[in-house]
Amino acid sequence: DEVLLELIASARNSLLLVTFSLLMYPELKNALGQALDDGVEITVLAEDPLDNDRFDGKPAHALAGLRVTRLRWPRDQRPQGTTSLHAKSAVADDHAVLVTSANLSTKASGDNLEAGLLTTGGPLASVLRRHFEELERQGRLVRL
Repeated sequence: DEVLLELIASARNSLLLVTFSLLMYPELKNALGQALDDGVEITVLAEDPLDNDRFDGKPAHALAGLRVTRLRWPRDQRPQGTTSLHAKSAVADDHAVLVTSANLSTKASGDNLEAGLLTTGGPLASVLRRHFEELERQGRLVRL
């Protein structure tokens, strides 16, 4: 949780959050609100019940009151069968990326045993951000 909150605070222009489950908790909401107040453009890709019958989360509810761009991975863009958005990462500008097992939730931020890798500098943050932008450009991810 501390690493994620520090990553969010380090963003100056853009922040991309990718998660399966998004259950807002106060520290995360405050960090995102501060980033928005500082002019950071935030994009959130989260699993959505529109696209996965087995998912019962409410990402729109979790993001209520935050001016973020929401992305989803539509059912018709997924391979046949039961496929979930399982990736979990955070990209701040083009300088830092956190790849993690943790969802954006209270449980993941303090109760669960999670692992993650934070990298700063180098090309990874830019490559990952451009990858998701390309998926959106191709129509594989769509804005809500």
